[in-house]
Amino acid sequence: MLFDKKMSLFTDRHAPAIVKAFDFSGVGTLVDVDGGRGSFIIEILKTFPDVRGFLYDRPEVTPDATKCIERAGLSDRCDVATGSFLESVPESGDAYVFKHVFHDWDDGNVLKMLQNCRRVMDEGDTLFVVEGFVGHRLFGWDGFRRWCDVYQMMCLSGKERTLDEMHDLLSRAGFEMVSLTPTSIVAVSVLKTKAIKAPAIATSAATESTPTASI
Repeated sequence: MLFDKKMSLFTDRHAPAIVKAFDFSGVGTLVDVDGGRGSFIIEILKTFPDVRGFLYDRPEVTPDATKCIERAGLSDRCDVATGSFLESVPESGDAYVFKHVFHDWDDGNVLKMLQNCRRVMDEGDTLFVVEGFVGHRLFGWDGFRRWCDVYQMMCLSGKERTLDEMHDLLSRAGFEMVSLTPTSIVAVSVLKTKAIKAPAIATSAATESTPTASI
């Protein structure tokens, strides 16, 4: 629960910068996987009134999320469900988003999450990955990111990934990267991907991507 509170504080700061930088309008129903107390999906729904939300997280977290969504006056536009993303994700989304989830986990578990998502998605559906990517010209390797990388590896079995490393995992799960949009916060970007029929072949082009341009 302390971890969830800490992540909620980060999200409270990140969410306004994300919705200012990226246009989520028109996505239909957006499933926030591991959505915590709902700060992110609430900010999206408040900013983009045509979007419906679906928050998915563990049963010990979702009661607080339900209360936060109710207080925001968004209960009629946001459903809440419980479960483990290592086992499955809801089938009711038009698009899915993982915000600062993957860097907490090793490659095997991230691949499992992506594959669980791909199983319930149609070809062409959208998956958003909200994180920063080290070694990329948009993000670099500052002292804070190096500390985060060590922390993730020692405490959570995760890592701060390069865009090429993320591209490889996405390709193996059946996703193709579409665009990368930075925000005003260096450790936060929106990587837009789409589900494809067959896994893509990883290329070095990912390191040359430009903001909001095709990758």
